[in-house]
Amino acid sequence: MNRSLRRLTESLVMLSLVGILTGCGDGGMARLRAWVAQVDKRPAGKILQVPQPISYHAFVYRDESLRSPFIPVVHSSRRVRPNFHRQKQYLERFPLDALSLVGELTFGGKTYALIEDPKGMVHHVVIGNYLGQNNGRIMAILPGEIRIREIVSNGAGGWQKKITSLSLSQKPGG
Repeated sequence: MNRSLRRLTESLVMLSLVGILTGCGDGGMARLRAWVAQVDKRPAGKILQVPQPISYHAFVYRDESLRSPFIPVVHSSRRVRPNFHRQKQYLERFPLDALSLVGELTFGGKTYALIEDPKGMVHHVVIGNYLGQNNGRIMAILPGEIRIREIVSNGAGGWQKKITSLSLSQKPGG
């Protein structure tokens, strides 16, 4: 049995060598050489002339007395700033767009606005109350709307006033 295994191994080695030597033949190279010769016989292409570059004319900015266009314009007042020491009111927990004006009423000569918070609770507010997360203070209660003055950051370390409003919301089915 040992002898037959040895003969089988020798036969496999011989077959492998024959396969390797057959792959080294010139059969594939002949086709490649023929294709290269055919490409070499083609006429050469024409190279186009490189276009002349357009001359550059520099622009000189001569308006030294004007504001630089690269510095942002910031309108702010040093007197405008939120009161960080006052106690926050309940409706200041919510962004202004999450609150809804659902009505207003007058009782005892005083006008109240009815505001619904995102939890569905309705709160009554008067002029001077705060709401929203941007230091919004109610400036006026009008029929169908309340006007609010917010104090927002101007993005450059200062503060600015912004007037906005909440209008009476129309809910579906209501």
